[in-house]
Amino acid sequence: MVGDDLGEDPDRLLVIGPNPAANLLDPMTKRTYGRTKSGKPIDDELIEKLTDEADVGYDVDEIIARRGKRGRPRLGSAPSTVESVRLDPELKERLARRAEDEGVPVSEIIREALRQHLEAS
Repeated sequence: MVGDDLGEDPDRLLVIGPNPAANLLDPMTKRTYGRTKSGKPIDDELIEKLTDEADVGYDVDEIIARRGKRGRPRLGSAPSTVESVRLDPELKERLARRAEDEGVPVSEIIREALRQHLEAS
């Protein structure tokens, strides 16, 4: 980032950056560097807070404990696999209607039908 006096107003800076509309900044305007995943603006205050947190250090055990809580829940005793099948349009429509009527995902209807078929064999 390059700062330069514009001459007529010494309190304004010319900032060369990726956004041409933001090249003229008022010193009272809070500078942001994007947003977090949750939408919170990343500003100098947040960067300072995160830097202080990193300087203190992190509890590795706490970070590792949080890892296991991510992702989809298991459907059985082991990780699930994804299988693909071809459905003709009529069967796909019937499947979608059934799932909607029962208020469950299409995949649950398929799993239940497959279980029943295999148990009947």
